[in-house]
Formats: sequence, structure tokens, C-alpha cells
Amino acid sequence: MKNSRDELTSVLARLAQLEATNKQQCERITALEEIVASQLGILPLGVAESTITPKEAAHELGVSVPRVSQLIKSGRLRAVRVGGRQRVDLQSVAGLKS
Repeated sequence: MKNSRDELTSVLARLAQLEATNKQQCERITALEEIVASQLGILPLGVAESTITPKEAAHELGVSVPRVSQLIKSGRLRAVRVGGRQRVDLQSVAGLKS
């Protein structure tokens, strides 16, 4: 029984290592996607569907673009920078509207 337990512990440890390696590889791939997309002047995969421009966010919220910038700086709106430009998280906008 002890031998089986040791083997299972070893397998779990190896799985944890693989998971960590996979996570690092995914992060590297995401970073590379962002670099390539930036060079091409396009949005990385997944960003276009889940974000909008600050101007679009301002329209949705009925506020000015500078107000959207203030909301981002204060942490009330989530945003990401893609190719030097900000994109506002759609869920964040929806949460602020309600």
C-alpha cells in the first residue's frame, strides 16, 4: 500500500510540474500573440470580443472619454493596453451601468 501511495504522490508532483510548465508556455504564447498583433495593428485573439474602446465605453455609460479615463485610473473600470492603446473590459462597463 505504501508503494502505491508513493507512486501516486510522485504522479501528482509530476502533474503539478506539467501544469506549471503549461501555464508558463500559455503566458509566453499570449505575450507573443500580443506582440505580433501589435506589429500588425490588430487586436489579439479574444480581446476584440471582450473589450471596447474608451470612446465606446463613454457612449455606453453616457459620460465623456476623460471621465472613462478617470474611472479606469480609480479602478472602477477595468482596462488593458493593447499596442499602446487602451481597451475597456465589457463586463466592467456592464457592471458600472447596473
